[in-house]
Amino acid sequence: MNISDNCFNTKGDDIMINSNSINELANKLLEILSTSVDTVYLNKVKGEVKKSEVISFKDYKRIQANPFIISDYATLTTDGAAKLFGLINLLEKIDFKKIKVKDYFTEIEILNYKNYVPVTKTEDDYHVFYNVIKKAEDQYQLTLTIKELVELREKNLVRVDENFQRQSKIIINPETQQVQRHVVVNPKRVAEIATLIRERKYYFDELKLSLIRDEDSKLIYNEEEKTLYWYGDCVVPDGNHRWLACIKAYGDATLADKQLFENDRFSVSFTYNTPKELKDLLSQTWNTEKIDVKHKMAILSTGSNDVIDLMRANPNFEHVCSQTIVTTGNDGGIVLKSVLATAINRYYNANDFKLNSQKQECSNWIVEFYNYFTELYIDEMLNINKTKLSSWLLGYTNPIWVVYLSKLVKEKLTANPQYDWKIAIKKTFDSVDFSKNNPLFIEVIKPNYQVTERKMLLIEDYFRKAFNNV
Repeated sequence: MNISDNCFNTKGDDIMINSNSINELANKLLEILSTSVDTVYLNKVKGEVKKSEVISFKDYKRIQANPFIISDYATLTTDGAAKLFGLINLLEKIDFKKIKVKDYFTEIEILNYKNYVPVTKTEDDYHVFYNVIKKAEDQYQLTLTIKELVELREKNLVRVDENFQRQSKIIINPETQQVQRHVVVNPKRVAEIATLIRERKYYFDELKLSLIRDEDSKLIYNEEEKTLYWYGDCVVPDGNHRWLACIKAYGDATLADKQLFENDRFSVSFTYNTPKELKDLLSQTWNTEKIDVKHKMAILSTGSNDVIDLMRANPNFEHVCSQTIVTTGNDGGIVLKSVLATAINRYYNANDFKLNSQKQECSNWIVEFYNYFTELYIDEMLNINKTKLSSWLLGYTNPIWVVYLSKLVKEKLTANPQYDWKIAIKKTFDSVDFSKNNPLFIEVIKPNYQVTERKMLLIEDYFRKAFNNV
């Protein structure tokens, strides 16, 4: 395969750079490139690097990510040292107060490198992906193992750009008062995904990679061999938390697990875009219909949701009640599954259940309790809409106080199996004012439809007093 471009080979004579200054230079680059918050300066550097014929943007990003790799450039080849000289020379021209070439290179080295002419790029300079499917022009699909994903980040072949991240935020630099955007990482989320990966419970979905189309990048697809050759600035526009989780899981794994990770694969969508095209792509991806948070809560794999699934599957559960358990308020019904799950976990610690028998026992009891509630209020339940106009009996807080009362009754039955709980519950309900004139409804339930800790405490206090007074 004949690949050519205006870049470097990896051959050359030993160079003469002053080895004593390498660490000093690395620390200086760390200060002005890696940890700097001066975005104006960094943007100027980025622009000049992209125009440079000596230092490629790929090499610049590698050095910015880890300045201490300059020893690879400074001690191996003339070509590598010339790239390093080209970068320092470029930085000095942008702001000589930050760094000077003469502080790190000898006069002979400066003479050798200042007129250095790069040579033809070789095939070895490209990164290669195998078994790649072309979906459309500049759009490709492939899979990468966890090990391969980790290696891409460790070798600084891909990076995260705050301008193409969903999880980013605007901050004001206190020193320069400049507006800057920073990538936001949620360590808890990263740890959760890493744990699922290690425990082999993670469902591998799709990551996105995008090679930025500019003068310093190139992509070649061999359709016959299904191979993709590329070099340049490659960013991670979607999937940063999952990528970081892969690095954490791989780093924490045993040797045996690492061997398994060589077979676990993410699907990867790889595109070749200008920055504007990439923003359009992300806008299309992110501009999707939002999923109701109650629906997301309802499908979580938790002990309380398992209890609810068992309730629905129970043939003894009165149909008029079971059919009213819904995932969102838009679905009609009486009982929001997310609120019911919150109540079941709050009063029975269902998310801590380890045994299916615990979930089944809890499910059976709540079904029995709700069946009695249905028996008492069958007419109201058969006319839900009419009931809701004048009463909060079948409102969104219903599962909070129903499940809470079931817990109080359960405690009584544990202490005294002969306790006549149905009489006590009927008296309790008879004593409650379910009209919308009740101060509990006006002051606590009506103002908003959020289930908060304060709201649950006030509802519990109200029904505990009603229950204890009968």
